Amino acid sequence: MKVRVAPKHGKVSFKQVSGKLQEGRCAGKTVKGTLVLYKPNKGYKGEDVFKVGFTMDMYVSGSAKIRNVVDKYVITVK
Repeated sequence: MKVRVAPKHGKVSFKQVSGKLQEGRCAGKTVKGTLVLYKPNKGYKGEDVFKVGFTMDMYVSGSAKIRNVVDKYVITVK
C-alpha cells in the first residue's frame, strides 16, 4: 500500500494485522489485512482528504492480470 495523495492536515500510516473471520463460509479462518491509520495535525479540526493505492493480482478465465486500486478517504476531524 502507498499514499497516492497525501492529506493536507495530517499523516497516514499502515499497520499489518490478522484476525479470525466471524461470519460467512470462511468463519473461523484467520486472515491478514492492512489498517489505514490517519492522525490529524495537533489542533486541526475540519475535513481532510487523501488517497491510498495498491496493486493486486486478479485471475479471470485462467489468465492473470494486475489490477491497480485507489481508494479515496474523506475524514472529518472534530
